[in-house]
Amino acid sequence: MEGAIFHLHGADDEAQRLAERICEIDPEHCCHYAAFVASLGRPESAERMWKRALASTRDLITLSNGLAGYVGLLLDRGDTAEAPRLARLAADVYSAEGLRTLGYAYERLGRFDEAARQYALITKRYDKKTAENQFSVRYRQRHTDERFREESARAVAEVFPNGLRRKSLADFRRDLHNGGVLLADGNLTEGLRRLGLRPSDFLVGVDGFAVESQAQMDAALTWTDEQRIVVIFLRKGSELAEVAGPEFRTRFGPPPRTRRKGA
Repeated sequence: MEGAIFHLHGADDEAQRLAERICEIDPEHCCHYAAFVASLGRPESAERMWKRALASTRDLITLSNGLAGYVGLLLDRGDTAEAPRLARLAADVYSAEGLRTLGYAYERLGRFDEAARQYALITKRYDKKTAENQFSVRYRQRHTDERFREESARAVAEVFPNGLRRKSLADFRRDLHNGGVLLADGNLTEGLRRLGLRPSDFLVGVDGFAVESQAQMDAALTWTDEQRIVVIFLRKGSELAEVAGPEFRTRFGPPPRTRRKGA
C-alpha cells in the first residue's frame, strides 16, 4: 500500500482510503500520511490521522518531525492555544524538524524575534543554516521594515548568490537556459504534479523569480500564502513553458513531498 499510494495521482478518494488504512495499521507513519492527505485538500481526514499519531506514536522523533502540518492547520483555524502547545511538544524532542516547527509557529503568530532564535538553535545544534537562512530571506520578501536587515542580506547572498532575479517566460526564452531544479519523486509536490509537471522536468521559475537550486525553490515557495502558483519549466524535447494553477502551500515550509523518504 505504501508504494501504491503515491502513484494514485487524481484518484484522491482511493489515496485517502489507503492513507487512512496505513495509519490504522501503523500509527508511526500517521503524521506523514496526514500531511499527504492534507495536500489533497482533505483537512478533516488529515486531522484524524494526526490525532491518532499523537495518541499512539511511541517514536517521539518521528512524531516531532511530522507535526508542522497539523500546527499549520490549527493556526489556519485560529487555534492559538493548541497550535503552540503542539509546536513546543515537537521542539522538546530537539530534532531539527521539531525545532523548526516551533519557529514556524512563532512566525505565524508574528513573534518574529522568538522565531529567529528558534531557527538559530537549529544552526547551532546541527550546523545547518537552511531554516535560519530561509526565515531571513522570507522575512525580507514578506515585510518592509528593517528588522533582520543584516541577517537577510547575508542569507540572500548565501541562498541566491546571483541575487534575487525576476524573470518572465520571455526573459528565459531570450536568455540561454542555465540551471534550474531537476524534478523527481523526492521533490515534486502533489500540486506541481497537478499542474502537469513530471519527473525529469527542470523547474526554472517560481512566481516570477528565477530558481537554480532546491534551496531556492523551497525558499520561493514560502514567500506568499496565496494558494496559486505560476511556474516556468523546461521539458526535454520541448520549449520552455509557463503554467499556473492552484498549489497547496503549508506557509513558511516546503510543501509535503509525494514520497516518504526511503520509499
